[in-house]
Amino acid sequence: PDRVLYLGYHTMMHSRRLANATTLFILIWITSCYLMEGFTIHPQHHHLQVSTNYNTRLEAKSKKKGKKKSNKKQSGFEWANSFTLKPFEAASTRDLVSAALASFEGRTGKPLTSELVGVGDLPKALWNSNEIACVIVDKLKEGSMIVKYANIAALETVGLKADEYQRLVGGDDVEQTITLDLPTEMKGEKRYESGYNKKILRGDNDDALTIVGAHRWALEKSALVEGKFVSTTIGVCYAWSEWGKGEDTMCEIGGNTKPWLKMEDLEENVTKQAALVRKLKEEEGLGNKDPRVVDAVKELLRLKDQLASIEK
Repeated sequence: PDRVLYLGYHTMMHSRRLANATTLFILIWITSCYLMEGFTIHPQHHHLQVSTNYNTRLEAKSKKKGKKKSNKKQSGFEWANSFTLKPFEAASTRDLVSAALASFEGRTGKPLTSELVGVGDLPKALWNSNEIACVIVDKLKEGSMIVKYANIAALETVGLKADEYQRLVGGDDVEQTITLDLPTEMKGEKRYESGYNKKILRGDNDDALTIVGAHRWALEKSALVEGKFVSTTIGVCYAWSEWGKGEDTMCEIGGNTKPWLKMEDLEENVTKQAALVRKLKEEEGLGNKDPRVVDAVKELLRLKDQLASIEK
């Protein structure tokens, strides 16, 4: 009996060692498969299933790597653009835009566009505006003009896309290829002007661009000098919602065009629009906040600004 017990004991211990060895082998195999991403676990069945698409995925990765090698080389503009912050992302430009918008509202008592009302990120909202084009220009030490900011609508005015803004604004890596004809200072005591009309890009009769009924205002910075606050102009802002192309076409943000009315046509349209506003308010009894009255007044003001710009 003792011998039988002895043999039984050693047989059991040998079986345990064999089981442990088998378990260790399985664990090593599982680990190697995991590292090669060659299996999937199905917890609901409590077993392992080796994936048969490992080679396929490996081939796909190889092909993907091969494609990277075959990519054509980026142009200098694309390479520079990939490392450049957009105007509404760069801290210095965001500060400049925020100051410009605050300056406009301080001078006029209203926001530059209704899109900015109640918006948290004003620089981003102006960049993507569908109602107003805006640029900020300044004078370099040598006297030449530089565009410090332009939003997407301003880029559209000169025929550029959003990712081509450096061709207008300029930068260290990209040469400025479009130069606007805009004054870099406001002479005299005037610091704000509406109904401003200016040919900003000269060319053939069909290519010349003229901003119409624009706002312009001086952007100033105040500093304490010898106990007194001194204001220094750091740029001039321009904002517009439509522009003339050539002599006969009026362009709007978003790509719409219409005939560019001359002075006599505008005078007639102003008279008709004013009559429409009076009719809505006096005959139909609509209030100033009624949407129809608001739209009619907005169009009347637009026509008046356009007429004023031509008269100048």
